[in-house]
Amino acid sequence: MSENPKYIGPEYVRENIFNGVNGPKLNNNGVYALFQRKDSPAFKIGKKWFAPTEPFLEWLNKQALNKEG
Repeated sequence: MSENPKYIGPEYVRENIFNGVNGPKLNNNGVYALFQRKDSPAFKIGKKWFAPTEPFLEWLNKQALNKEG
């Protein structure tokens, strides 16, 4: 993973972040639940979910920090 794409989808997040190697392992339902949260920067076009990479990763980090504190 040399350079992050501008937009990512649930599949990218599951395969590259929540794959059990780089972080906890989440199934498709768990990843889609993240994208569907109202406070998530993700959006839907038709039936597909997308998120701008940097804001989504920053949002994930914030969620993790909130749970730790």
